[in-house]
Amino acid sequence: MTRDEQLELVARNIGEINEAVQMVGLSSSGVTIMSGLVSESRAVSWLNGIVSLQPNTFTRSEVEAKQREITREPDDKDAPDWAYFKGQCPNGFWEWYEEEPVPDDSKGYFIHHKRGVFSGCKGEVIGDWRTTLKQVKREEKEMENVEFVHGGRYQHKFGDIGKFIGIDPENDKVGVFLMESDCDLCTYNGLLLSQMKPEPSDRDEFIEAAKKLDCHPQEGMLSRHDFCGAIFDAIAEGRLKSPEVK
Repeated sequence: MTRDEQLELVARNIGEINEAVQMVGLSSSGVTIMSGLVSESRAVSWLNGIVSLQPNTFTRSEVEAKQREITREPDDKDAPDWAYFKGQCPNGFWEWYEEEPVPDDSKGYFIHHKRGVFSGCKGEVIGDWRTTLKQVKREEKEMENVEFVHGGRYQHKFGDIGKFIGIDPENDKVGVFLMESDCDLCTYNGLLLSQMKPEPSDRDEFIEAAKKLDCHPQEGMLSRHDFCGAIFDAIAEGRLKSPEVK
């Protein structure tokens, strides 16, 4: 067997790999799981019949990459903004989910009560489909193309609001802000400009709140008629702030 064939053999049969695992060793006598200075050797049934096997070692990243290749797992960077979970159903289809779904053995798919949509990826299912559920990992994106106006109000990516005073004379990537939470102390904060954006308007906040309204539990989306009704209900119940008439 070539090294790549051995890697595929491991990827298809090793199951979920603990984050502590660094290396996986393979020989005709079994596998060796290495976590730091600790190693565990075990005989496995899926090596039965393979009497001569050139010993090889694979990193966890190699094995996981091969598993993603076999299952056609979608990349987290392609997830919709609202998706926080992904999972593979028994038919091989990968789906994005807004909230953590629950596997249903009788129906053979993940039950979800908010948005869920097919990712466009389908591959082989390795092992138990119920263990494929993963949380979407997102890379932090710096805010770009923001024009800073003296005295303008801006929001840090973590939510704090501040008034822009100027640029740090020693570092043109750092802005000086008077933060609202510190106004009583008149404290100025130097913050990375790439992490600041204009304070959202009432309209921006309304749209973001409206986007979080529950969708149909099965279809994963609302018709235009139902969505308008959901907005009316949310305003009437106080879950959405009604815009002021100007």
